[in-house]
Amino acid sequence: MLPVLGTTKESSVQRHAFDGRSGGGENALGVTMRPFGEAVGFRWSLVVFAPESDFTGDVRVAVQSALVVVLVVLLLGGVALRSC
Repeated sequence: MLPVLGTTKESSVQRHAFDGRSGGGENALGVTMRPFGEAVGFRWSLVVFAPESDFTGDVRVAVQSALVVVLVVLLLGGVALRSC
């Protein structure tokens, strides 16, 4: 049997999985909370915060690059139409 190190309120442990977002803009954090260890008698909450930019940074750069290419193509197409 595991030793009891203290008491906790029933509501102090995350009972259901949760995925969400904290903050906004460039400083947004992805948040995941999961109950952890109940199968072996631990009533823990596993909480992970990670900057969203770690996962979406490359996508944002690719979208910006694509928009620049589209803008250049549209400008060149407009210039070509005027010269005809």
